[in-house]
Parts: sequence; structure tokens; C-alpha cells
Amino acid sequence: MTHQRVRLRPIDEARLAGTAEIWELIRQSAPSVAQSVTVEAVLDRIRSRMDASARGTEQGRPETYALTTAVAEDDAPVGLVSVSAVDDSLFASSRVVVIDALHVVPEHRRRGIGRDLLLEALDFATRLGADEIAVQTPQHTRELNRFFSDWGFAPGVVRRSTPAAALGRRLGVEAGTEPAEEAAALSHMQRLLRRRAVLVGRTSRTGRPVRVAR
Repeated sequence: MTHQRVRLRPIDEARLAGTAEIWELIRQSAPSVAQSVTVEAVLDRIRSRMDASARGTEQGRPETYALTTAVAEDDAPVGLVSVSAVDDSLFASSRVVVIDALHVVPEHRRRGIGRDLLLEALDFATRLGADEIAVQTPQHTRELNRFFSDWGFAPGVVRRSTPAAALGRRLGVEAGTEPAEEAAALSHMQRLLRRRAVLVGRTSRTGRPVRVAR
């Protein structure tokens, strides 16, 4: 079977809508919490990043975002890489380039397209003088994790997350029931008592004892 030749093409706002199908594939493969975000919302966020990057370069600052697609001979996108420049940490010596997404449609994989897209990310980092390129990949995406591992990406910091509402329950604060300033003004004892009341209520529903941190 003869494969179509593929070329890389930078994407601007005018061509962004043409990448919607690939973003839908990425969304479907993402964790369930990310699947609640629509493709339209993703494209709006990309437009916002493109606009911010363009305004920055007009003022003489380095670009902060780039989107590149791999397109086949029929001009259909078959892969993409999205990269952003971020301030990774207050203690970082330079900006970090983050690969937001790198995806190749299944029927075009194992042809070097992923490598070419990764080279685009490296070129973006080089232009910015970034010392590090990072990527966040869901744990269950084994093929994608294997791809980045093969190119030398190793685990760095461990990112832990929890829904804000769940954290509020554990802290004894029901989200949306009181202003943040009011909650912050509570004394340590008041917060402890409030949390104890929430946990006691939870214990009565589950039938299991819950320790209250002091």
C-alpha cells in the first residue's frame, strides 16, 4: 500500500477550524474529566492563545504558542502538535515549553510523522531559548507514553489533583455556601468544628468511623 506524502503546515486562526476532527479524537482519548470539554471550547482556548502570542510578538516579545499540523496530499490534517511557553515555576531559570497535545491519526502512524511533529516542538523551544520541554500525558495512554519515553522524556514532578468540591468537603467547607473571605476569617477551632460536623455527617451515612486531623 502506497502512503500519501505528508507535509507540515503552521496553523493560524483562519485554518484552525480544519483541525476540529483531530481535536475530537484527542478529546475522546483523554480522561473522562477532560471529555466534558467540547471541541468548540478547546478551539476557543487555542484562539485566545494565538491572539495573546501574536499581540506579544507585535510588541517585540517572544511568541508563546504554536500549532502545527501534518497534512496529507489531499490537504486533510493527519496529525498535530500544540506547544505553549509557560513559567513552570518561581524557581525555574527559564521558561519551559509544554507540549499540550501531539497526535497522529491511527492510519498514519509508524511513518515518522510523530518524530517530525516533535521536531517542531523542539524548534519552538530553541527559538525561545527554553532549557526544557515537558509534556503531560494521561497514565492510561500507553502508546503515547511509550512514544515520549522512547525520545527521552522521563517522569519529573508528580502532579496530584482533586476536584475543588471534594477538597472543600474534606476541609469542612461546602463549596458555594459562603464567601472565601468569610471562610478564611474562621478561627482554627471554628474550622475544626465545622469539619468535624461534616465528617460526622459523612460517617453516619457510610457507617465507618472517620479520623479528624487536629
